[in-house]
Amino acid sequence: MSLHAPSVPTDSRVTELQHRLLDEVDPKARARIHLELARRSVRDGQLGPAVRHLRETLRFDASSASARQLLEDLDQPVKERPEVTGFKRRLRGLVRAVRGGSPEDR
Repeated sequence: MSLHAPSVPTDSRVTELQHRLLDEVDPKARARIHLELARRSVRDGQLGPAVRHLRETLRFDASSASARQLLEDLDQPVKERPEVTGFKRRLRGLVRAVRGGSPEDR
């Protein structure tokens, strides 16, 4: 029995993209590769590598709205995200309702 954490399975597409990145000279193509690597990193919960890939995307293609938006989303603190604040507001209302608070308390 191993006490080590299980390793993340290697995604063959990520390996392929990393190899393509070594050979690619076109800046727009490099940007697209970095953007795809960033998205895959986010999907895998690897936020540090995702941010690095997004910054590289913008270095090669400063006009990439997708990279800019994803980077902004990752940089936004979790507590300030609209879905979190909306959830917290609904949760507070539910707690007040359960406790018998009046609608004015909301």
